[in-house]
Amino acid sequence: MDSPVQQLVPPVVIISACGLLCLGQFARYTAITGRLRGFHRERLEGLAKLLSLTGEEHRLFAERCDELERQAHRLLGLVKLIRNALLLLVLAVMCMIVSSLMIGVEAFAPRVGWWGAVVAFVAGLLCMLSGMAFVFAEVRRSLTLVKQEHFWLEQINETDAAVMVGDEA
Repeated sequence: MDSPVQQLVPPVVIISACGLLCLGQFARYTAITGRLRGFHRERLEGLAKLLSLTGEEHRLFAERCDELERQAHRLLGLVKLIRNALLLLVLAVMCMIVSSLMIGVEAFAPRVGWWGAVVAFVAGLLCMLSGMAFVFAEVRRSLTLVKQEHFWLEQINETDAAVMVGDEA
């Protein structure tokens, strides 16, 4: 039979792995929420500017505001996927902590501690797997978002771009 210290190795390794995954996901979460706030700010500025524009400039800024709204909704979907991944990864860490505690309980109540440790460990692995599925979905969708934005920008000609940036055509 393994010593309690040896039994603690797998949960501790999983806790470390989840910690690293959480660190990366928190960074993505922060970057995407910052970009989402930027879209909102840019859209509000565009909507305010629309009041003073007419003709072609009005049309261009209205299109840009609509595109910003679409992108914001898509980004919100990505943020939700990342949030779900983070919640599941944190839950996995919590399960691994419970598993470690149950390994300690095993010294006093062998049957309860062993079963508790196994159940918590398996639950933690399932949470980690589910969290990684959300990470996979988010990464897959994020490329689609970039491609859609790129396609929209390709449709803008030099004159339209100059008008939108505020330069003279």
